Amino acid sequence: MLFRKRRQSPLTEVVFKASAGCAALIDLYQVTNLDQTVRTLKENGWWVAAAAADPHAKNYSELDWDRPIVLILGAEGAGVSQILQKRADLAVKIPLYRHIDSLNVSAAAAVLLFEAAKCRQLEPEI
Repeated sequence: MLFRKRRQSPLTEVVFKASAGCAALIDLYQVTNLDQTVRTLKENGWWVAAAAADPHAKNYSELDWDRPIVLILGAEGAGVSQILQKRADLAVKIPLYRHIDSLNVSAAAAVLLFEAAKCRQLEPEI
């Protein structure tokens, strides 16, 4: 997981506790410049998908999750920054129903990461 060094909630003991221990199970990388990091990842063969509440975005279930992919999730309300949207290879959406127009970032991450794990046939640990 990539996150900015600045203008970001710090990774404190409270954050780790709120993650119910999951933060200790994934690699966490603090970067100074997300745009530069995304450019470097793209140069090294990664695809970049930005989550978007855009009717023209690709449905998350149609994404090729088997390729190396960077998934960008934006802040609640503001979404993914314009510069990272432009840097992305595609926009991906979660279809929503009725009068729901967005999910909070943790709910969106859960849906998208579950789909990636399902498509990669990763078995859940019980």
